[in-house]
Amino acid sequence: MVEFQVINFDEWRQRMQPLWPWNTDWHWIPIINNPYGQIQYTGCEAFNRVIMFPVMCTVDGTPAAYTSVFNISDTHLRLRGVYTEPEFRGQGLVAPMLDWACNLFPEPWHTAIGYGRETSLDYFLKVWFGEVMPNYSSRRRYEHNAEDLSNGKPTVTLMRRKFRDIS
Repeated sequence: MVEFQVINFDEWRQRMQPLWPWNTDWHWIPIINNPYGQIQYTGCEAFNRVIMFPVMCTVDGTPAAYTSVFNISDTHLRLRGVYTEPEFRGQGLVAPMLDWACNLFPEPWHTAIGYGRETSLDYFLKVWFGEVMPNYSSRRRYEHNAEDLSNGKPTVTLMRRKFRDIS
């Protein structure tokens, strides 16, 4: 039987470790540009309204897949860190897990976005997201090491899906 549940952040982070090689320290300080063109560091006040749900999918009680979902506005969500354990891949767990995760948020939330790496973009567009954001061009970002960057590997693309119709 397939089941979904919200888990605590520490467990989610431990189970998601295959996606991120850095586990102990920060490699950057997040900054944002305000409307006046000044750079400012993001303080905790910017995150006071964020609600995050780390999610786990189990199959017959065995942990099988994970994601997290959080609000980025009053209408949009961000899905992050979709991972399926190798022995459960190809079993159709991702789409229902993403549906379940997004539906943790009631109306007025209606659209989810997520970044897809070049290596998984086709999969996510086919399985759940459906479209690349209009007027969006892929961006390069530092992945694991400078060699990846020089080979052009770290390309990510912004995807979206409207998961709820709002009248």
